[in-house]
Amino acid sequence: MLALSNSILDSKGKPVSLATNIARGGEGSVYDVANRPNLVVKLYHNHISDKKVMKIKEMVKLNNSDLLKCTTWPIDTLHGSDNSIIGLLMPKISGYKEIHKLYGPKTRLTEFPTASYRFLLHTASNLARAFAQIHSSGQVIGDVNHSNILVSQNATVVLIDCDSFQIITKQGKFFCEVGVSTHQPPEFQELSSFKCVTRTQNHDNFGLAVLIFQLLFMGRHPFSGKYLGKGEMPLERAIKEFRFAYGLHAKKREMEAPPGTLPLSFVTEPLVNLFEGAFAPEGIKEHGRPTAKEWFQALDQLEKQTVQCPFNQNHNYFNSTPTCPWCQFERKTGLVLFKTIIVSTTKLSTSPFNLELIRTQIEDSLLPTHLPNTPKISDFSLTPSEQGIQLKKQKLKGFAIGLFINIVLIGTSLLLSVKSDHLAWIISASLLLTVCIYKANTRELRIKLETLYKDAENRYNSTLKSLNTETNATTFNAKKDELKKAYDDYKNLSAERNKRLKLLQKNIYELQLISYLQTKRLETASISGIGPSRKTILQSFGIETAADIDRFAIQSIPGFGKKFTDRLLNWRSYCEKNFKFNASKGVPHTELLKIEQEIAALKTNLENRLSYGVQELSSLSDTLMHKRSNIASLLQEHARDFAQAKLNLNA
Repeated sequence: MLALSNSILDSKGKPVSLATNIARGGEGSVYDVANRPNLVVKLYHNHISDKKVMKIKEMVKLNNSDLLKCTTWPIDTLHGSDNSIIGLLMPKISGYKEIHKLYGPKTRLTEFPTASYRFLLHTASNLARAFAQIHSSGQVIGDVNHSNILVSQNATVVLIDCDSFQIITKQGKFFCEVGVSTHQPPEFQELSSFKCVTRTQNHDNFGLAVLIFQLLFMGRHPFSGKYLGKGEMPLERAIKEFRFAYGLHAKKREMEAPPGTLPLSFVTEPLVNLFEGAFAPEGIKEHGRPTAKEWFQALDQLEKQTVQCPFNQNHNYFNSTPTCPWCQFERKTGLVLFKTIIVSTTKLSTSPFNLELIRTQIEDSLLPTHLPNTPKISDFSLTPSEQGIQLKKQKLKGFAIGLFINIVLIGTSLLLSVKSDHLAWIISASLLLTVCIYKANTRELRIKLETLYKDAENRYNSTLKSLNTETNATTFNAKKDELKKAYDDYKNLSAERNKRLKLLQKNIYELQLISYLQTKRLETASISGIGPSRKTILQSFGIETAADIDRFAIQSIPGFGKKFTDRLLNWRSYCEKNFKFNASKGVPHTELLKIEQEIAALKTNLENRLSYGVQELSSLSDTLMHKRSNIASLLQEHARDFAQAKLNLNA
């Protein structure tokens, strides 16, 4: 272990004074620099190799303003009394937090309380830009993971631990000798060591795609899902075998997304294609995966397509979606994905909210319950049209011709003294001939008039049906009843708040316990056999804290049998034993705040529903009356046409 020297010098021999120790890791410790608030020092615990020394020197030479915008790139070497390199000087960053605290829904609520979905998109875009900047300098990150990427409250991204990057210069290749399996590509999943393994930007692009997926899909890992085959499916194996649980070929690869997750189709098609390309077998080819530039271009375009939810400022969704999917998702699952920030009614309306005025408007909204009188065929006094008169003439003409032929045949038969039995046959034949002539003379016109009659009848019946189905008051009355209930709910908001607060008072012990367990993060827990990979799987199934752990929830996760379930339950029990109930503290402040937020959200929701509801009610009334008038007029016309067609046919 290196002793802290009183004479720490920079590369120019100037002394560097240490201040507060702000972090300690496996390789070294980080200190503030006295009188230099924008810098920090990283001192290594042990002597570093000559190769590492050369790497740090080369990195200092590569330092430029573009890299410093998105990394804590070394800007100088630090030397001990014997002039050996014992550390490095880096820019100090403040207010940044590890990226998993942003994409994890539970930590996001406390660590990034104002973060919206647009914020996640913007962060993902900035992350891709940081990768693009490093790649444009010709270097490779190598150890892509959620611990060496930090995010600020304004969505800027900084990469840390840059001395672990793979660096290639004229002086040689300096490998990245570490890696977290959850963000390493399929081709690296069976490696026992990263020593002397050459990384490429295409390998980085896999880890970038995983991180972007986790940002946009609420912390879920793209390869953590329900395995539909036999046996276990560890995350590393799923990655190696390209089992993208959300992809188009998930079923073919015997995978299914975890319950209560967003489908891949939630994002736009260009982004879907980028995810598919990043996680497909073809990605292992050189330049096979989408580049960082392709990602931030697509994400920037996607961010422009977002709109804000009218009820929760932190709910952003794509303009191709008619309603807010986050509101629906949170109601359906009971999860809170984004902290509720109420959109005030004054932002949505030019006039202040007036409950009693709205009540009057609801009560005064009237729609006649009786439909217009239905016209009947008998209501019309009509005469046959030209076609009807023509049919009548054709009928008379045919009858006259037939009658004449009958008279001639029968008269001739009588003059010739035809026998009576023959005469009967002649009369029958002449009558049949008369009918044939009569029908032949009217057939074409009759068929035409029958067709016109059927068409007129169908139009009349169809319009009559429309009058009864499209213009009834069902929708109007349902909306009016809905608004009356919303009015009652608004009047009862105070009673509802008191009811919820009383319920909290009855459960103080349980609420304090849950509040305590939610502070026990799984990611920092030391549980035998539950390493980074299994913790990632647990997070993909919504298990982030001790409060989330119960037997049923764990056993439903593939790969977590009795052994691991028991270990997790034992860890929760251990956490519970350290809990101390304090009756004087009462209900946890977070629970009280949650009630106030819920009531505030409900109040705003009701105000919006009532404000826009009365407008919708008025619009429904106007629309229905206009429809009734149009359809009634059309029905009158079609009834008249029907009566005329019937009269013509019966002429």
